[in-house]
Amino acid sequence: MRRLLVAAAVLGLLGGAGAAPLKDWRRGVNLEGWLGGGPFRPLDAAQLSQLGQIRAAGFDFVRVPLDPALLIEASASSDEPGRSLDRLLGAARARGLGVLVAVAPDPGLKRKVLLGGMARDTHLVLLERLAARMVAARLPRAMIEPLDEPVDPGRRDCGPSTFDWNAALSAFVRAVRRAAPALPVLVSGICYADADSILDLRPLADRNVVYGFQYLNPLDFTQQGNPSNDDWKRLKGVPYTVNDARAMRRSFEAVGHWSRRYGVPVLLTSFAVHTSAPSAERLRWLRDVRTLAEGQHFAWAAWSWQSPFGFGISGGGKVPARLKQVLGL
Repeated sequence: MRRLLVAAAVLGLLGGAGAAPLKDWRRGVNLEGWLGGGPFRPLDAAQLSQLGQIRAAGFDFVRVPLDPALLIEASASSDEPGRSLDRLLGAARARGLGVLVAVAPDPGLKRKVLLGGMARDTHLVLLERLAARMVAARLPRAMIEPLDEPVDPGRRDCGPSTFDWNAALSAFVRAVRRAAPALPVLVSGICYADADSILDLRPLADRNVVYGFQYLNPLDFTQQGNPSNDDWKRLKGVPYTVNDARAMRRSFEAVGHWSRRYGVPVLLTSFAVHTSAPSAERLRWLRDVRTLAEGQHFAWAAWSWQSPFGFGISGGGKVPARLKQVLGL
C-alpha cells in the first residue's frame, strides 16, 4: 500500500465507452512520435490540424503511442505533456475520430514494470489516472492499451516463457477499471505483440477487452532500408514472395480461428513496410495485410501517418491515391 501511495505522488500530474469493444472501429492509423519516441514538443494547432486530414483520408480512429516517462518525469510546475494529451483527445473528438492510447515505455522501463516492485506500482497508478483522463475527454470511442509490445522480462526474446503474463494483464486491467469501468482495454501477447503470441493468450474474464497483434513479416522485406537498425538499413531490393504471402495468410487465419474460438474481438495494432522496399511489392504487401485483416473481421491501424524512419503513409497531408486504393480508403 505504501508503494502505491508513493507512486500516486510521483504521478500527481495525471488527473467511456460502454458499447461492444470494437463497435465502429474499422480503419485507423498510428501517430508515431506525437507523444513519445523522441524529445517532447507540445502539440500545437498546426499538428493537431492533421487529425482533420486523417479523417478526410478515410480513417475513423488513431492509435497514439504514449511514452509514460513523459508523464512520470514531468515537472510538477508544468501542465505539459498532459495538456498536449488533452488537446489531442479534444481535437479527435471534434473530428469524430476514435482514440486508442498505447502506453509505450522504453525497453528498460518496460522490463522494470513487468518485473514488479515500485515500477509496476507506478505503472498501475499511471493507468488508473490515464483512464480517468480519457473518460473525462468524453470521446465517443476511446480505448487504452496498458503496455505496448510486451516481452518476457527474463528472456527478452520469444523463446519458451514461464512468465505469468496473464497475471500482469489482469493487474493492468484492474487498474484501468478503478477509474473507467466501461473503457475498452486492448491487450496483446508477450512476444512483441506478434501474431503467434496472441494464440498463447488466455482471454480474460473482463468482456470489454480487445486483443491486439502487429504484423511485420517477413522482416527482411518490411524493414529493408530502416535507418534505425544496422543490418536492415543495408538491405535493398528484397522481394515479397509467394511463400511470404502464404505465410501471411496462415498467420491471419490462425488468429481469426483463435478469435472465433473464444468469441473475442481482435485489432491489428500496426503493420508497416519501409518506403525503400520495391514500390509495387510494398503496395501488394499492404493490400494483402489489409484485406486479410478485414476478411477475418479485424479492425486495423496502419503504421504510420508520418514517420522519421521512412514508414509514413502520407505526404503533404494526404495519402497518395494508389496507397488509398490498397488500404481501401
